[in-house]
Amino acid sequence: MRKNKTTNKFLLTFAILAITSITTLAQGDTVSEYIDQLKYKEASARAYAAYALGQIDDADAVDSLIPLLNDEDKYVRAIVAEALGKIKDIKVVEALTTALQDKERLVRWSAANALKQINPDGQYEIARYVEDLNDSNSLIRLQAVRKLSELVPEKARQYQMTRYIKDLADADAQVRASAADALSTIGNAKSVQPLVTALSDNNALVRRNAAAALGQIVLRLNDATVVNQNWGEGSGGGVERINDDSPNPFPPTPPPHLIINAFGFVG
Repeated sequence: MRKNKTTNKFLLTFAILAITSITTLAQGDTVSEYIDQLKYKEASARAYAAYALGQIDDADAVDSLIPLLNDEDKYVRAIVAEALGKIKDIKVVEALTTALQDKERLVRWSAANALKQINPDGQYEIARYVEDLNDSNSLIRLQAVRKLSELVPEKARQYQMTRYIKDLADADAQVRASAADALSTIGNAKSVQPLVTALSDNNALVRRNAAAALGQIVLRLNDATVVNQNWGEGSGGGVERINDDSPNPFPPTPPPHLIINAFGFVG
């Protein structure tokens, strides 16, 4: 609750400052004054200064703005990225590219948008969504897969695999169970170890789906050692020799109890 109050206070303060920005800028505040304001204790003041500098579009502000891409406040980082995009100085590209890996989606989005303004032909949107695949929010990961599948359709399966493997560690048991079920269809050697780990999940449906997925992968690859070498070892020994693009000539997943009995995975 405290975090929400702090966020709301920031947004309200910034909104008031932004609404009055036209008047304030017209009163003749200089670039140097806004640069000084970037050092203020209040996050909303730093954010407003960055916003104003972006509106002024003066390259002299770039060196002062770049360090704030590491500001403790995510909104400040996002607004700084947007400001740098408006200024369009080529020397900010490296710093903005690093910001594409920020832990906050808002900052990654702002950095990608800024980079597109500087270089419309760049692949920054792809980089942003690839980073989103590791987001803690399952809905963001889903959106990332959809966008990446549109942008780079030839890698759609790879992106789906990455998403489902990440989903196996989600806090929501339904998300984990759905991921395990999906991997029974598209899973390959790379998904074996995460599925083996899922066999110890505290949710019965997740365990059953993981067992079924492992059984299906064994059938698809026609090689039980891919599971045996990951069982209890926590390593991928020998996994790399499996052809990730092996066809699937087998029927739908066998009943889970048959896989459980055959491999003894789930107690």
